Amino acid sequence: MRGEALDGRTGLFSLGVVLYELVTGVLRSTVRRREQGPQGLKGDAGVAGSQGATGDIGPQGPQGGTGDTGPQGPPGATGATGPGFRFGGDYDPTQQYVVNDVVTKNGSAYLALGDSVGTDPVLVNASAVWALLASQGATGNPGARGADGAMGLQGLQGPTGSQGPQGPTGPAAISTGGGVIKNRAVSTYCTNELQQSITVTPAAPAGRLVVTGWMRITVAHTNTLLDRGSVYPSASNVTDCGSDSGRSYWSVAASAPTDTYEITVPIHQVYSVNFAGTYTIYFNTFKVNVNGAHTNNAMNVDVEFVPN
Repeated sequence: MRGEALDGRTGLFSLGVVLYELVTGVLRSTVRRREQGPQGLKGDAGVAGSQGATGDIGPQGPQGGTGDTGPQGPPGATGATGPGFRFGGDYDPTQQYVVNDVVTKNGSAYLALGDSVGTDPVLVNASAVWALLASQGATGNPGARGADGAMGLQGLQGPTGSQGPQGPTGPAAISTGGGVIKNRAVSTYCTNELQQSITVTPAAPAGRLVVTGWMRITVAHTNTLLDRGSVYPSASNVTDCGSDSGRSYWSVAASAPTDTYEITVPIHQVYSVNFAGTYTIYFNTFKVNVNGAHTNNAMNVDVEFVPN
């Protein structure tokens, strides 16, 4: 009950209530609400109504993602062959050039637009005949020095040069000496066997005294005894047998059979000379042990002054 004004529907409802009570014999006021029964079966769909008018187009939605690339289509037909360029090398003013000839000059390349002879492509008025195809680039900065390569093979020996002028005649060398027969017993003391003197002139005081030669020693050797000695040239003392650096040694091993041995001892020594004068070289010898009779039976020496 909502307290609203009555209308025609109220009479229709009252009529329904009277008819209900007449048919059922039950007063409506005594009817109690029952529980809702199960839902009936769905009825057939009604005929579709007519389509309404098309509404306005809504705003465009956001663009979707890019789809996968489709398969590659078949290749097109081969085009016609172009005229192509003919490279003519460096420009030659005596050469006949035709269209599409390419030449180079001063580091740039030029394309022939027409036939020409003697039209230099770098000239300003040559633009009707030549077109600049590629200009020479600027010179770049020098690169870093590369690593040194491996040394090459030695070249062939060059030809012998011409002989130089004759030099001035130097001071002549001076030589003295010779061979002698001595046949003198070798002592255990340093003994002078021979001496040679040589005079150096003032004209060439600086040089070397080169002493060479030999001394022959005869050794009466006894087995089990070592025999040895030395020969030494000296420029300072008649009985100087010197140091080891200037000696020439001779020896017969103790294991050698008892016999007489002849030994030739070489002699070689060099002395510096810095002033003029007379120099005397002494040739000395001695034996170390007292056993055996050793003899200096011959010698040959040479003293030569060699100027610097």
